[in-house]
Amino acid sequence: MEPAILGRTALDDNQTPFHYLLGAWKRAVEMARNIRPDRDKQGNAKLEILKECRRLCISYAGLSLMMPDMFGDAPRETDLCSYLLQDVFTEVKLPEEFLNELAIRFTDDGLIEVIGSTITGISEEIASLKFNENFRSAVRVVDYMIVF
Repeated sequence: MEPAILGRTALDDNQTPFHYLLGAWKRAVEMARNIRPDRDKQGNAKLEILKECRRLCISYAGLSLMMPDMFGDAPRETDLCSYLLQDVFTEVKLPEEFLNELAIRFTDDGLIEVIGSTITGISEEIASLKFNENFRSAVRVVDYMIVF
């Protein structure tokens, strides 16, 4: 499964590896929600496969932020600003469960650097806004990151 996930991240020149991995994680979560082990003899085995898929997506998503060179010439992201600053009604937003899994996985492996660059990017976004522009989304993200 790991080679398939890694290989797929390189197929789309217009999509960052992080974006693909976020989408794959969301699809695995959705599939897992639809599996009923009490009605499906292979349900538990399917859930284990999806759990591993989620784990790999989280691991490589974090690595794509911290070590983008690992993914060759693919488009790069170095922080979560673009995802966190999006309107809450967009499909690309970061689910809280994804952020929790990312934080747990990278607590001792570079999470501080990712959060630091994200906070810096959000601060720059707030600083670039004029007084009458919509600053609420950026402030909401800072509040969320503090609580998170």
